[in-house]
Amino acid sequence: MRAVSLEARIPNLEKHTYDIGQVIPAIVAELASEFEGMKLKVRMPNIARPIEFDRDMIKHVLRLLLENAGKYAPYGLPVVISGRSEGDSAIIGVGNFGSAIPADERERIFEKYYRGRGNRRTTQGSGLGLSIARRIVRAHGGDMGVESAPRRGTEFHFSLPFQEPVG
Repeated sequence: MRAVSLEARIPNLEKHTYDIGQVIPAIVAELASEFEGMKLKVRMPNIARPIEFDRDMIKHVLRLLLENAGKYAPYGLPVVISGRSEGDSAIIGVGNFGSAIPADERERIFEKYYRGRGNRRTTQGSGLGLSIARRIVRAHGGDMGVESAPRRGTEFHFSLPFQEPVG
């Protein structure tokens, strides 16, 4: 897989057309050995519209989101990978049942080197993963965001636009 550095440009994307409902579970299965001990649940419905993306780069995004979710997931509770169709895009989510991210930090956590106030001393990391993931997704024409609430946990989600029909 091509390595991605935040300071470097996102490499030229090698896009191919995929069925996201099949590819995301396959990528999660490939990554499962890296996340032994983490309970991973995949809830991916059949999204029957083609999407053009660079599989290696989206795999890297999922790896970063799973690493992040694993750091903050309460022991024994699953990390859920989900998908849905919304308008002209597929939405892929990676969520856990950990503590909520304060509203005033939900956009800042995508900035380079920013780490949440409550986790700066207790959780390892450089504060680059979410920034890298968002840049990759935006290079695909999508976007990334977060939803977080007390007693519900946090879900990072990203969109990938459906391929335009030919003709």
